[in-house]
Amino acid sequence: MKKMIKVFTVGSLVLGMTSNIAMADSVLTSNSAEQVNAKAGVIQDDSLKEEKISYMSFEGYVKEIKSNNGYTSVIMTDGKSDEVIGQFNLKGDMLVVNQDTATIQALDKIEKGQKIRGFYRKDMPMILIYPPVINPEFIMISSDDTKNFVKHSYFDENLTSIDNNLKLNISDSSVLIDKHGKSVDIEKLKNKDLVVVYDVSTKSIPAQTNPKQVIMLEKDADEMPVKDEALEKIIDSGYMANGVNMIPLKQVADHFGYEIAWDNSTKTATLRKENSSFTVTIGQQMYGYNKSLQKFEVSPEVKDARTYVPESILELLQQ
Repeated sequence: MKKMIKVFTVGSLVLGMTSNIAMADSVLTSNSAEQVNAKAGVIQDDSLKEEKISYMSFEGYVKEIKSNNGYTSVIMTDGKSDEVIGQFNLKGDMLVVNQDTATIQALDKIEKGQKIRGFYRKDMPMILIYPPVINPEFIMISSDDTKNFVKHSYFDENLTSIDNNLKLNISDSSVLIDKHGKSVDIEKLKNKDLVVVYDVSTKSIPAQTNPKQVIMLEKDADEMPVKDEALEKIIDSGYMANGVNMIPLKQVADHFGYEIAWDNSTKTATLRKENSSFTVTIGQQMYGYNKSLQKFEVSPEVKDARTYVPESILELLQQ
């Protein structure tokens, strides 16, 4: 069965950019990332190669902030040029941590020019496009001159990172929270993915620190994927074109409750549902999504009297 959505994973696609935000972080590369390797940033521990670590991160500098159908879109650059390297779609109740102060802040306090880092699960579905569009579970903002360090890793029952570079000595001053900002106790931190904010550490091996803040990353029970057999059948009815799975537009639009209109003179299909709209033109890679322009990997085409589009459109249709 063809996969519903192409996924960024450590093994299949890791985008490269260097950063000083975390002492133990390094850049991973993959042959499948050759065309975008130097343009976008995914920062994580070397130990992300280990099976136990479930989260990844993506980093950039805020170029533009805009409201978009109930969520906030943050457009990012690499901080060296004006070229867009990625986009975060952020929910209003998302946890935002300020690395400089090791405190929680409001989403609407994010500013242009800030460094922003989003954390998301390795198994999170993401369309295979550049620049990538990411839906992080929580974000961290900072400045280039921050005095605090960040360590993301899997920590064992002794609260030592899986790469044995950092051990946590939790004190009464340490703020312990989950990815929703709710308080957790020390026992819940054991054998989990943690994001640690700290300022000083010992020179021992492993280095030890009294962290200012610890954020526990863990998949919620209600985040388990629900199998959509009807959608899988639609996807399976498609075909491959230049390495891209093409799916029938009308069937998938009907599946998600979109009204569809066809203009034969321009060979354009218009999809509408509540505040969302799409315009797709046969033979044109560019398509309209609300008031923006997006780009397919392959142009839509007609086959057996049906309009087919790249499977990547599912990411937007499902929002």
